[in-house]
Amino acid sequence: MLVYFAELSSHSNVVQRVEIIDSEDILSDNMESISETKGEAKCQELFGATNTWKRTYRDGTRKRFAVPNGSYSPTDDVFLSPKPYPYFVLDSDKEWQPPIAKPTLTSQEEADEYFYIWDDSVYQADNTQGWTLYRQENGIFNNGGE
Repeated sequence: MLVYFAELSSHSNVVQRVEIIDSEDILSDNMESISETKGEAKCQELFGATNTWKRTYRDGTRKRFAVPNGSYSPTDDVFLSPKPYPYFVLDSDKEWQPPIAKPTLTSQEEADEYFYIWDDSVYQADNTQGWTLYRQENGIFNNGGE
């Protein structure tokens, strides 16, 4: 079985990369389970001992699979997705949220398959705005507000 480990920068817990190692190399002393401690040590042996290594999972353990430029929160023992913009804040579910709540679609907009996308250029021009209404037609995204 393959096991994934994320390399974290030593000063900021930002994910640098994700590496795969064979679970046979990191079995616990009783040979019945994978030892995360042995995995971290194996990663340091194979890839360098300067940074910290933390196991990441594809099954939702630790919230999500680690990705480069994402980060690890040791307080919550979860991996965070990369922060989209400097002004986004982390909510209680460990998801990045923009400073303005997403507007609710009208029933007609829902029926017409519209959706909102955060648009940083709109927010930068007017920080009371930020969401732009779109609709996909024939594979092309069209701005619903124009």
